[in-house]
Formats: sequence, C-alpha cells, structure tokens
Amino acid sequence: MTGNFPPGAELHQPADRRAVWVRRLLDITVRAPTLIACELTALGLLGCWAISYALGGAAAFPPHWYYFVILVTAIRFGWQGALSTALIAGVLAGPLLPASVAAGTSQPLSDWLTRAAFFIAIGQAFALFVSLSRRSLTEEIARLRVERDVLRGLDLGEFRIVYQPIVTLDDECVVGVEALVRWNHPVGGQLEPTDFIVPAEASDAIVALGDFVLEETCRQVARWKTTALHGIQRFHVAVNVSTRQLEDPSFRERIAAILATTGIHPAWLHLEVTETALIADFDAACARLSAIRQLGVRIAIDDFGTGYSSLAYLHRLPVDVVKIDRSFVSGLSDPGRAHVILELITGVANRLAATTLAEGVESAQDAARLLELGCELAQGFYFDGPLEAEAMYERLMAAATSRRDRARS
Repeated sequence: MTGNFPPGAELHQPADRRAVWVRRLLDITVRAPTLIACELTALGLLGCWAISYALGGAAAFPPHWYYFVILVTAIRFGWQGALSTALIAGVLAGPLLPASVAAGTSQPLSDWLTRAAFFIAIGQAFALFVSLSRRSLTEEIARLRVERDVLRGLDLGEFRIVYQPIVTLDDECVVGVEALVRWNHPVGGQLEPTDFIVPAEASDAIVALGDFVLEETCRQVARWKTTALHGIQRFHVAVNVSTRQLEDPSFRERIAAILATTGIHPAWLHLEVTETALIADFDAACARLSAIRQLGVRIAIDDFGTGYSSLAYLHRLPVDVVKIDRSFVSGLSDPGRAHVILELITGVANRLAATTLAEGVESAQDAARLLELGCELAQGFYFDGPLEAEAMYERLMAAATSRRDRARS
C-alpha cells in the first residue's frame, strides 16, 4: 500500500523509519470504519486498564500507555474524540484502578484528577498540533478513505459502466463509445467520477478500478459484437488509463489477457491517456505506450491542448487519436482564437495521420464548425449523453436496423 516504501528502497535515517510507522499507524487508524475504530479505541482503553491492574496499580507503575490510545484517537476523531478518550482514561486510571491491588486501597482524589487533567491536556495539545496541518492530514485521510471504499465497492459490485457515443461528424454515425465509470455508493448515492477519481488516483485503488473498467467494458463490447455490432468492422471503445496503471510493469500483460479472454480485436480498444500523465517521465511513458501499441491497441491523447507543451511532444508520441478538450470546443463562438487553435490542432494531427475527436459538442453549430475545420469524430450531449449499457445496446440495434434497411433499398 501507499504507506510502504517501494521494493528496493532502503531507509537510512531514523526519521524515515518513524515516518513509515506514523504512516502505517495512520493507514490502520483511518482505514477502519467508524464503528470499528470506536471498538478498537474501547479495546485499547480496556487493555491499558488491564495492564495497569496486573502491574499493581497506577501508584506502582504510572499508566503512560493511555497516551497512545488518546493520541491515536486525536488523529482519527479530532479534539472531540481526544477529549472523550482522555476523560474515560482518567476514570479508568483513577477510582476504577486501586493504587495497591493487594491492599485494595484507592488513589487520592487529587492524584487521579491530576492524571486525568494531563490526559486531557496532552490529547488537546496533540489535536491542536494535528489541526495546524489539517489540510495535508485531511487530504491523506480522504485518500485513505476513498481507497478503502473503492476496494470495498469493487468487492460488492457497486460500480457500473455507462457509455457515451462517439460519432462521425459528416453523417453522425456511431463508430465508438467512451466507457465512463459510475459509483452507486450506499451512503453518498450515485457518485460521478469527479467525486472519487482524483483521490483514487493517489492510491493503488485506481489500478484495481481501472482494471475493472477495462475488463467489464471489453466484455460488454464482446456481447454487443454478437448482436448489435455483428458484421461491423469499424468500431472502438475508449477507456481512460491512469498514470499508476501506465507505470505498472504488468499492465501490458493484463491488457493482452483481457483481449484474449473477451475476443475483442485489439484495434477496437482505444486507451486514453492525459497529457499530464506523460510529462512527468515522458520517455518512459512513450516506451510503455509503444509496447502496448504493438498489441494492436490504439492510443488516444485525452484533453489535448490543456498542457503547456502539447505540440512540442505530439510528434514524439505513439498516438492514433488526438482528443480535443471541451474548453476549445466551447470557445467556438469566438470566431478568432478558437478557430485558429482548432485549425492548428487538426492540421498537425492530420499530418501525423492521427484522427481528431472533439469532446463536449453541445450544439449543431459547434458540430458544423468542427467539421469545417477538419475534425472527424465528436462526442457530447448534442449527440447523446452517457447511456446505460441497455440503452446503448438499443441505440446500436436501431443503427444496425437502419443500415440493413438502407442496404435493401
């Protein structure tokens, strides 16, 4: 998991070791659901009480181990949790714990009240310290929770795939779909990718989620191929690929296995990679994409034009499709800059024998302008929004019936 160092990494400094243990502690603390975290806190307090009792009481051995439970609770639940735990710890280490087990005498009231005050003060001080770096800690906790929830959701079948049609601009014929993931969360309801993809990309959960989307999409297209897509030669499904998936050495082999299992022609699979996913280690990313492309899979650059060096890198990329970002399409109402930029992008892509695909098309005027500028494919709400698999099947069947009718006539 993300709390561990990668294979081969060595820790040379004690501070590094402490950081590892702190991260592991945070992982364990945050990953546990709230109810289980409360139960673990209760068990920790009872364990501390049992240790103190067995050692002869607080007077014989000061029960400093309570601080560990209080500090962990402060990380998970903030100052409220730290306060509650400190108060309970103060009671457990006070009147409920004899100073001398054999004699059965109790501690003076002042002693356990003082100890309880220290418990509260240390817990609140640590909670305040944590709050000073609340932003980074909140992001870390959110990441861990999303990772835990995503893996749980995959096990319980809470994710599903919807499909947005990709059409040709000249005749609006459906020639492909983009697979988009949705999450039927038991508490949050239906979640859009913007609600969970970004934090999931910061963890290993994105690899498991990406593999699910890739395999499920290929299986769905294989089912369509025997019915609505029977006899169709030109069709593709676009699946987004995260940076972590691309960096995984076994990713190419998993793609090959999925294609072999589902029987999908490799050219039907288009993997969409964002430009930002390539810039960090451009040469290595190009090598991995080239290896994947050797399988016959097509490579698409998503959100093209939003980076700083798109044109500088484009000629070096093993790219088959250039996907124009919706921000440029929405700017088509400006007859100056938007037209110039789009004309430049489509011109460069055509020179490189790459297909251009515009996303976010929302009007007939946008579609007409894009066609004039040389763009070949498009997707957007003007043609159709994301559809459930059944609705997409019905649309493909209607298109197949229309083709057969035209062939008879």
